[in-house]
Amino acid sequence: MRPMRIVSGSGSRPGAGRPTVWAMLLIAGLAGAASASPDNPSWRTGTALERHWETPVRMLRWGSNPLGDALASLSATQRVAVFLDRRVDPQQPIDFSSQDEPLAQLLDRLAAELDLGTCRIGPVVYFGPPETAAVLPTVVQLRREERESFSPVIGRRLSRELPVEWPKLTAPRELIGRLAEEVGLVVRDLERIPHDLWPAVELPPLDFYQRMSLVLAGFGLTFQFEDDVRLRLVELPERAELQRDHPMPAHLAARIEARLRQAYPVAEVARQGGGLRVRAPWEVHQAIEGWLQGDIPRSPRGPVRPSEVRYTLEVQNQPVGATAHALAQRLELELRYPPELEAQLQQRVSFRVEEVTREQLLEALLEPANLTFQVFEQTLEILPAEPD
Repeated sequence: MRPMRIVSGSGSRPGAGRPTVWAMLLIAGLAGAASASPDNPSWRTGTALERHWETPVRMLRWGSNPLGDALASLSATQRVAVFLDRRVDPQQPIDFSSQDEPLAQLLDRLAAELDLGTCRIGPVVYFGPPETAAVLPTVVQLRREERESFSPVIGRRLSRELPVEWPKLTAPRELIGRLAEEVGLVVRDLERIPHDLWPAVELPPLDFYQRMSLVLAGFGLTFQFEDDVRLRLVELPERAELQRDHPMPAHLAARIEARLRQAYPVAEVARQGGGLRVRAPWEVHQAIEGWLQGDIPRSPRGPVRPSEVRYTLEVQNQPVGATAHALAQRLELELRYPPELEAQLQQRVSFRVEEVTREQLLEALLEPANLTFQVFEQTLEILPAEPD
């Protein structure tokens, strides 16, 4: 089957209306970037994409570049599809730099600096409001699991992965109707989608659940099946979780349970038979499967960023250096500092913090000793504070 091509119908012609924002930006299709098609598979997908997440981006420097242009350039050079939610202004200037930083970490840090969330929907990286990014992968998986109640023929249609493409000035209401029609479904309440006009888009192969979920996300919507032929649009939930049993040897269960409680405090974890019963967002279950395949030493990526984890600690008359060592172990960071700071690290401090971020915790420890810090990848480096 050819890639889906949506042509604008009546009401979508040039001049028929103006988008309230630059409706949606798919970061792709720049001059010099190969077109994504069955005959020319430019996007990284599958194993090639998984390996590429840890590939360092050698040098990146944006100085007040429009966000859309900057992401487009990164997407084209890395051959990774990026999807920007329609609610995010692609014209906003972005100042950002990176050197020898793994692509996955770079994208996470970029999203954090923009106060956005990011997640993976198949081979596509989504950037949008944090509350949407936090639930979208789990909602996709929940919709996908509903296919078990359908006939095998319908299930195969919904699961088939197809490249997605639509032209400039496509109306989202028409697009959503066509996405459903392509798999033999009808959307009951398309009037919930406001009129808009979108730029041209190309995406790598996605199944129906992923295609529809990405398009609807910018409206704060998802979908539910009413029967084998009809679906309706519903609000995205504020919280989305899946419960899974993960069988594993007892010694691994203890290690993974400890890792989960630290890296994913939102997860509900309990011992169950020979393994763990976990109720958490979909990314957490994916992380567990990765650890079971030998990825335990590496800290996972997931819906909870370090800036979102909260810490409570009281320190009474303890050396800064010894406390920093203890905190680095707790945070799973390697501690580094110049030898000339040894004297300052012997200074004793007392403080108490409650429900603070990692950065606030480290500031409370180091500022009394006239020290500062930076965290890069899995390294905590202590530095002398800049003079006022």
